[in-house]
Amino acid sequence: MSRSERSRKPSSKARRKKRRVRLAIASNGKAPTLVNAQGDGVESMTLVLARKSGLAHAGFVPSGTRNPGDTFLATPTRHSSQALKWNVHASDVSVLVTPDAVLFGRALLARQWCERYRKPWLHLHAGFCDPEYIRVWLRTRAPKSIHVTGARAHQAERLGASVEVLMNVMTEANRRAAPA
Repeated sequence: MSRSERSRKPSSKARRKKRRVRLAIASNGKAPTLVNAQGDGVESMTLVLARKSGLAHAGFVPSGTRNPGDTFLATPTRHSSQALKWNVHASDVSVLVTPDAVLFGRALLARQWCERYRKPWLHLHAGFCDPEYIRVWLRTRAPKSIHVTGARAHQAERLGASVEVLMNVMTEANRRAAPA
C-alpha cells in the first residue's frame, strides 16, 4: 500500500454512508420481520396484530415519538416522511394498503420511494385482497423484512379485513418457519 492511499481522506459519499443509521432487523426463524413505524391507521393495526401473533417487528419513527421502544429507532427529524423513507429503504419489500385502487398520501409516497430504491411493492385494497395471491407474491420474493404502510386512521376502519388477511399470511409463514 502506498503512502498516498493511506493518507487519502474519505469521500463525502463515504462519510455520509458511515453516518447512516442501520436498522437491526431481528427475525423469528425464517419468517419475515415487519418493518413499520408506530403511526396511526394501517401501521398501528399491523403492529398490534404482529405483537399478538409473535412476529418480529422493527422500524424507524420520527424524532420526538414518545417511548419508541427497543426495536424502533428515531430519525433526526420530526417529519414522518423521513421515517417512511428509511423504513422503505430498510425493508426488502413493501405492502401498501388503501381503501380503493387509487394510491394517495403515505401509500403514494412509499411507492415512489420503492421505485427509487428498486424495491418490489404490492398494493392491497378493499377490492383486491386475495390471500393466495399474497402467499405466492411473498414466496416468489422471499423477503426477510416487509414494510407495511397505507391509509391513516380515519380511512383505515374499512381496511381491517385486508390487514388481517395480510397478517394471517405472515403468521402462517412464521408457523411454517418455526422449528417443531
